Amino acid sequence: GQIIDRCIKKHDFAICAEMLDNIKAQGYNDCLVYLDEDGVKVVVQSEGLDTAQAAAIKDILLSESAVLAQNIRIFEVR
Repeated sequence: GQIIDRCIKKHDFAICAEMLDNIKAQGYNDCLVYLDEDGVKVVVQSEGLDTAQAAAIKDILLSESAVLAQNIRIFEVR
């Protein structure tokens, strides 16, 4: 598949790039991180994202940003 390896952010590219690197380190080749005033949106390519995997991604985002948990959205594409 086409590799989506982009980080789109309005305020601090370094934070977003670190999130992307840490998510990819979990085994996701294709991902996109979008961080704005409303929260964080992540799109990962997966063949079935389970609850534990989504929680691990959420933990990465929470540890690397000041975003509240309720403002994190994770989307899966196959």
